[in-house]
Amino acid sequence: MLPKNGVLLLVLCLLGAALTAQQVLLVATPGSDEERAITAGARAALSALGLDASVAASAGIDALASAQAHPEARLVICAAPRARVQALAAAAAKRGVVVCDVGRNGLGGALDPSPEEEGADAAWWLCGPFAHHDVLVLQGSERTDKEEAAAFVARAKSLHALKRVEGPVGVESAAALKKRLQRAAEDGITAVFCAAAPHEVQAVAATAQEITPRLVVLASSRALSVVEKPAAFSEGLVVMDFAPPTLAIAKELPAVAALARQPGLDALRQLAAFDALVSVFGAGVVKSVESGGALRPGVSLRSRGSDPRRLLHAPVWLEAGAWKPMFPFDDTRPAPVQEGYDPARGFGALSRWSTLQFVPRAGTTAAVFHFGDKDKRTIEDDLLRLKLSTGGRLPLVDHLVREKLMARVLSVTAEKFLHETDGAQVPGRSFAISVCARKPAKMPTKRIWPCAVAGDDPAAGGRAYGSYCEIYSSFIRRTIFEQRDLLERPVDALDLGTLTGIREESGPYVTGTRRDVLYRLIEGFAGSMGLTAAHEIGHLAGLGHDEDDPCGLMNVKEGAGISHNDGHFTPTNEAALEKTLGRVPNATPKR
Repeated sequence: MLPKNGVLLLVLCLLGAALTAQQVLLVATPGSDEERAITAGARAALSALGLDASVAASAGIDALASAQAHPEARLVICAAPRARVQALAAAAAKRGVVVCDVGRNGLGGALDPSPEEEGADAAWWLCGPFAHHDVLVLQGSERTDKEEAAAFVARAKSLHALKRVEGPVGVESAAALKKRLQRAAEDGITAVFCAAAPHEVQAVAATAQEITPRLVVLASSRALSVVEKPAAFSEGLVVMDFAPPTLAIAKELPAVAALARQPGLDALRQLAAFDALVSVFGAGVVKSVESGGALRPGVSLRSRGSDPRRLLHAPVWLEAGAWKPMFPFDDTRPAPVQEGYDPARGFGALSRWSTLQFVPRAGTTAAVFHFGDKDKRTIEDDLLRLKLSTGGRLPLVDHLVREKLMARVLSVTAEKFLHETDGAQVPGRSFAISVCARKPAKMPTKRIWPCAVAGDDPAAGGRAYGSYCEIYSSFIRRTIFEQRDLLERPVDALDLGTLTGIREESGPYVTGTRRDVLYRLIEGFAGSMGLTAAHEIGHLAGLGHDEDDPCGLMNVKEGAGISHNDGHFTPTNEAALEKTLGRVPNATPKR
């Protein structure tokens, strides 16, 4: 007979010499996915430690409150309702028993990862060096919502000086919410963080689906704690969940590798149960975080350009009707893609490119790039035709492709004005112009030239209009790239590793692979638009057309067929640019 509370307590009967019976207790709803997951994870750990992995049923959850029940218990792994876990943890604390909660609902009170911790972790994932989002922060009316939103804002703003974070503001009525999200998207915001109740998250996610460009929506873990059916949310929603343990233990205990290869939230819970058991009984193989007497799994992530942190939360997202972990988790990253990936030239790993590298500088003319206003924006259609978009189904993937594309457009353009590939100025050589994707704020630039990467034209790849220019992405796409080799299937979640760099392939670069085609499509499309941008900015700076050099950027007769690696301003062009733009001054000599 099952206990009245509907929760079954499972006892692992351990016959090995290292453990005695009833030292490990598993608590979960009978027959649930969580029960099967934590049982599988615990059994895998026992097998890895060379112990018997048999399981037997026992009494109800309240039995732990009795000193006579399970006197040898040292660890409880549970996935139960919050109130039940709190009661279990209180009883376990009196007996010095470690509790590890791996359930969807999480621990409450002092044992729960604080709202501040979750907000900071969410900001790391959404605004860290691999996402580059400008974010609108929405919050519910609960105190914990406001604490989480405030922590998100503080952490996000600390990641990069140019990162824009708006809010926090409350979740509004349907009509007001749509206006706010549309205005945010048109103003360059690419993501929304929502610290609110599940029904509010559902409203935000549904509204974001109607916005162009589609916004990435990240919600706090509360969204998972109440809503059981993924169908309640739109595909592509990202939600914070507890972080799995580091997979560094796989080096010592290979059994965990089989668990890590399984998709979905159940795999994370199996890993957490595995980690908890080995942490307590595995002679220090795994070191986990303790807080308030409860053992909390967490991933220790070290990634290029980021601060190493012990993250207690990690993102999962809704894809094909199931919640799936967004990234693989490991304590050490594989070797990065070779620096010179492209045999022709090489610009390094795609994941390294960020628009945040390109900053407006004082005393220069700022060429500010964007993908066009709402009525003229065409980049989503261009990328969809090139199989470089999910069509809004997975907005994080779509954003990352646009981010890498724009970063490379900025890079190629900057190079033509004799800057480094990352936009850095070379004193005494570079022209005094800044290319960037964010408007200068209170910076004393000489002037601002908007550069719209959008639209089409029957006869030209771009046009200049006195103080602004247009680069026609659709013209370049249909005249040059629609006939090129495309990806066998459109970009999807499997390409996140390449786009983010969270997991990069090691070894020599191999042409003809999916990674190679993806790189070359983005590189080529961005390169052509960068050449066009440099040509149109040349017009803004006073240059006219000429035919002096077949590879000259202002040569419209020959320019359409040149590689972006070869295009350059002629000496005559440079002399004219020096008069209109000026050069970056040499460094002040030491006295």
